[in-house]
Amino acid sequence: MAKPGRPSKYSDELVETICALLMEGQSLVHICSLDNMPSRQTVARWLAAKPDFQQRYKQAREVQAEFMADELLELADDATEDFYGEGQPNRVAIQRSKLKIDTRKWVAAKLLPRKYGDRIDMNVTGEISLAEMVKEARARAGKQSR
Repeated sequence: MAKPGRPSKYSDELVETICALLMEGQSLVHICSLDNMPSRQTVARWLAAKPDFQQRYKQAREVQAEFMADELLELADDATEDFYGEGQPNRVAIQRSKLKIDTRKWVAAKLLPRKYGDRIDMNVTGEISLAEMVKEARARAGKQSR
């Protein structure tokens, strides 16, 4: 059930706010936890019923994936907490940075699989002769009918 004061009526203003926050890298869970934002269930209903919102949401998620990909460089290059004062490695901070990077890579790959997903490259070489295939199929059919 929606919290008191949560909007449940669809409006372009709410859609614009949701999409803008997504493009800034915010999660839908976080956005829906904010005051004056609809619940996740309401957003899900809007996505199912409103083609315009579906399109805008999809575009916002694509921008979000690009934002996360850009953020990967910042996270990887930031070594401010990687060492304690005497040059000792801060393993917790390093692992946390690795987790942030891996999570953003995973999300970007899911949101834009053609761009950031793992690619499977299959190259098949050789010639295929349709006449030869028909001849072989007829030969097999002849053996089966005997």
